[in-house]
Amino acid sequence: MADNRLHDPSHFPPLPIPSISSTHYINHTIFYYDHILIIQTHNFILTPFSQRLKSSLWYSIGSIVDAIALDQDLNATPQFIGSLTELVWSQILTSGADLENFAKHAGRDTIDTKDVLLLVRRNEQLKEVLENALKEIKK
Repeated sequence: MADNRLHDPSHFPPLPIPSISSTHYINHTIFYYDHILIIQTHNFILTPFSQRLKSSLWYSIGSIVDAIALDQDLNATPQFIGSLTELVWSQILTSGADLENFAKHAGRDTIDTKDVLLLVRRNEQLKEVLENALKEIKK
């Protein structure tokens, strides 16, 4: 005899409704979804992994700026480091999307060196450095 309780929704416990709250700022929105911090900036959602990446980027940029500031007897404010981090992060997202679109346009699923060279086509010095590195790798 079949167990009819499997088809009766009243026998299943209700699913918990996740708690969602958000705070809106000028350039981003911070969400808490079931106690997980999610940040949305310019239509990009920062997952916990990408938050760690962005934190690492902030730390690296801060270290570089601090070293240059000490060497040149300058002072860099935390706001400057934060703004520079946002600028670099935005450039990373834009470059990543461009690389994906270049590969997709060429009918490929994988980004390759042709896509990177296309991305840097307007920066002649960087393009030359990358082309020379590519030649060295192919030797």
